Amino acid sequence: MKAMANSEKSARVRKVKAPQPRTYNGARNSKVVDNFIFDVEQYFRVSELDEALKKILKDHFYPKNTEFVAQKKLKEVKHTNSIRDYVREFSACMLEISDMSETVRTFEFINGLKRWAQQEVMRQNRRTLSAAISAAERLLDFHGERESAPSKTPSGYGDAPQSE
Repeated sequence: MKAMANSEKSARVRKVKAPQPRTYNGARNSKVVDNFIFDVEQYFRVSELDEALKKILKDHFYPKNTEFVAQKKLKEVKHTNSIRDYVREFSACMLEISDMSETVRTFEFINGLKRWAQQEVMRQNRRTLSAAISAAERLLDFHGERESAPSKTPSGYGDAPQSE
């Protein structure tokens, strides 16, 4: 009786169909290709799509200069607004760069922070990128809020410029 119940359960499990991957539209965008590969991996329910097939798909559909463009953008990404925005932009660049060591990634992240945030993350002695990002995200961005807040000094008093 138990054997029959077990075989019924396994028969029901086998009948479940995985959703088919979304159709690939031929876009030469690394994120679109990566999403398509992920969908195919999920469809076949394997932990890894054949590495040779991944290489063929990337060689054919990735823009040829994806990593170069990402590295160039990484040099321009700076912590100018909120730390959250900086982390988001930095992480997007890192997704496109495959051959950068953990030490260099961590250095580049810390180097792009505002000076006060750099000092705080360095003070905490964070040696990995994930630890540095976690430390930075916990910082309150008081400096940025102060810079963008309107002056509350009444006109004609203190350091506020007087209008004529």
